[in-house]
Amino acid sequence: MNAHMYRYIQRLRPSNAKIPTSGRSSVEPSNITNELDIFQQESFMTDISGIPSAIFHLDNLTELSLEYQGIKVVPDAIKNLKNLVIFNLNYCIELESLSAEVGFLPLRELNLTGCASLKTPPIEITRRGHTQTMAFLQRLISGSTPCKRTKLMLVGLGGAGKTSLVRAFLESHSDKPPEVTDGIDIVKWKVPLSQPDDFLEFSVWDFAGQSVYYHTHQFFLAKKAVYVLAWNIRLGAEHAGLDFWLSSICCHAPNAPIFVVG
Repeated sequence: MNAHMYRYIQRLRPSNAKIPTSGRSSVEPSNITNELDIFQQESFMTDISGIPSAIFHLDNLTELSLEYQGIKVVPDAIKNLKNLVIFNLNYCIELESLSAEVGFLPLRELNLTGCASLKTPPIEITRRGHTQTMAFLQRLISGSTPCKRTKLMLVGLGGAGKTSLVRAFLESHSDKPPEVTDGIDIVKWKVPLSQPDDFLEFSVWDFAGQSVYYHTHQFFLAKKAVYVLAWNIRLGAEHAGLDFWLSSICCHAPNAPIFVVG
C-alpha cells in the first residue's frame, strides 16, 4: 500500500467514512478490512490531475496530505471535500495550479512549501500567508482584471548599447553620448494601445554591464519580466557574454521571454 494512502486510511473512522466502493456508500465496521482493500485498488485510478479520483468522494475527510507527489493541478472536484480543514501539498514540485474552489473550503491550513512550479496562486500571494491565499482563490471565481504593467530588463556587457536602446524606446533625441550606467537605472515607458488612454506600461531596468556588478544583478532578475539581451556583434558571440547572461536568466527566470539584440 502506498505510504500516503495509508495515512488517509489511518484517519478514516468507520462510523463516519464514506468510501466509494462497488455500489456501497458507507462502511460497516465488520467489513472494514475488505472495504479498505477495495478502496486501495480504486485509489490508483487517477484523473488528469494526478490525484486519485476516489479521494474526491470522501466527503467526511478532514485532513488530506499529498506532499512529495507528482500532482500538476488540484481540480474543481476538490469542492466535494466540504469538511476538509487541513490540506498539505508541501514539495509537490510539479504542481502548477489550485482550483479556485479551494478558497471556499473550511481550511485552517493550506501548506504549499516547496511547490516550485506553482503559478495559481502565485508565490507573491502565498508568501503573504493563509488568509491572503484563500482570499485570492475566492476572487478567481468573480473574474480578473488585466494587468498591463510588467518589467523590461536590459542586460549585457558594458558598451553593448543598452542605454542607447532605452533612449530609443523613450524617443529621446539627445545628442550627448549616453553615460556609463552605474548599478541599475530604472525608468517608465508607456506604449499606447489601440484604445484611447489605454497603455502598456513597462518598468525598464537598465543593468550596468561591468563585471563588478554581476554578483548583485542576480538578485534583481525577476521571473515575471521580459528580457532584452544586448550584445556587440563586432566582438563575436563567444566574447559577448551571451552564455553568461542566458544561463543567468534561465536559472532565475526559466520561463521568461528573452530577446537577443545585436
